[in-house]
Amino acid sequence: MPAFVTHELFGTQVFSMLDEPIQEMLEMNPAPYFWGLQGPDLLFFRDAILGRSLLRKYGNIMHAMKTDELFTALSCYLNVHRGRAEYETLASYILGFAGHYCLDRESHPYIYFKQMQKEQVLDPDAGRGTHFRIESDIDTAFYEMKRGRNIRNYRPSKRLYGAKWEHQIIAQLYVTILWEVYGIRVKSSEVQKCFEENWKILPLLMDRQGGLYRLVGAGEALLNLPNMLSPHIRRKQVKEDILNMEQEQWFNLETPEKLDNRSFPQIFYAAAYQAVDMMENLYSCSCHGVVYEPKNLKSFDNGSPDALHFQ
Repeated sequence: MPAFVTHELFGTQVFSMLDEPIQEMLEMNPAPYFWGLQGPDLLFFRDAILGRSLLRKYGNIMHAMKTDELFTALSCYLNVHRGRAEYETLASYILGFAGHYCLDRESHPYIYFKQMQKEQVLDPDAGRGTHFRIESDIDTAFYEMKRGRNIRNYRPSKRLYGAKWEHQIIAQLYVTILWEVYGIRVKSSEVQKCFEENWKILPLLMDRQGGLYRLVGAGEALLNLPNMLSPHIRRKQVKEDILNMEQEQWFNLETPEKLDNRSFPQIFYAAAYQAVDMMENLYSCSCHGVVYEPKNLKSFDNGSPDALHFQ
């Protein structure tokens, strides 16, 4: 995944490109769209500090496995709820979820390439958490590029948190989809806890006071657990060209013979066009009572050597 803030920026960009009827629906349902833009990452925030919940594992499974079946099931679930009070909440969430997928799919090959580059020259302890550090640094650098402000000034609007009843609708969607697609049983109450815990952890990850990154790093050194938590915390400034504005060559680890030199902003906008197409197709299918059935979609973890084992 690109990190939390970048996915929100992506959703804003895609919103401006969508057909007017979809824009009107999303304007009326901003919180479900906002949470949808975080995709299965939502599950990572359940008991994130202690790591005792299985929801994180399930989020990873959703990123890596049965992508075609996942979106077909989401389409079916949405169609079943046509004409019901929760329809627009579900539609807004699922469209946002599709946006998350498109940005993940398009940007992960670059992120995994950068991860491989760094891990080749770092010892195992220093290389732990490299993937998350790259994504956090992209958050910092891209937010400053797009908004002209430092990441520590980031504040999501309170209206994006949503209401309990919206969280319940989305949680029930996860209960159904995880069972139907992956054979995994979860409780709605467990998924609902992800929303509040996400909202509590996010300010910590932004390190708004500027001292947490150093404090956590010191604690990791004391416990001899380097880079266990600190890679998730946004640094105030990123000195390397993490957005590849110099357009150095890179490649998808699955197809190393195909070189690419796009910057992250170019990847971002390519993914935005893909997201508009996918979201409008999903919405159109729903309006006509037709199931959206994609074929041969790459996983969210496109470009990951680990993801290859799930295909």
